[in-house]
Amino acid sequence: MTWLQRYRLRHFLRVSFWYVAVAWMVAAVVAVRATWWLDQQTGWSWFDFTPEGARGILTASASSMLTFVVFAVSALLLAVQLAASQLTPRIITFIFSLRSVKVSVGIFVFAYTFTLGALGRIEAQHVPQLLVFVSVLSDLISIGLFFWFVQQVSANLQPVSVLRHMWEQGRLVIDRVYPGALVRLNSPPTRME
Repeated sequence: MTWLQRYRLRHFLRVSFWYVAVAWMVAAVVAVRATWWLDQQTGWSWFDFTPEGARGILTASASSMLTFVVFAVSALLLAVQLAASQLTPRIITFIFSLRSVKVSVGIFVFAYTFTLGALGRIEAQHVPQLLVFVSVLSDLISIGLFFWFVQQVSANLQPVSVLRHMWEQGRLVIDRVYPGALVRLNSPPTRME
């Protein structure tokens, strides 16, 4: 693999967030199967949902979580585009490379996928209670996480944050091209005798 291919792969992994959402989706499918198995082993029945009640809750949760994911990502794209037009186009990669953005979108997708998986496991006579409980809990966590997500994105779209990020990126480039150059400049001058 050439250095250019390695650079492009690193850049892709740092900037793209779709693969993170897909990974969270796969994790949700695995979590649904594990939670369903645990529910069958323990016979957990804390809330005692009926099949109709569980279907109603999970159907409403699934549709609202899909709307929630679409809204969150659309608002993110709109905010980033507006900020890029006023500040710099580099802000787009900066926002999409933030770990908080990737994790937040991933958790939203996890909650949606988990809810769909739980909805598919409800039978006519048996409701996996633990599965429904975890689904409702993940949806509630997603709603709370959304407010933190909005605060993080808005804080990182401020001009001071953008300038700090540009400075850090510029400093990394200088350190890679001229290793040790700033250390020599900041060291005390030597005396010539």
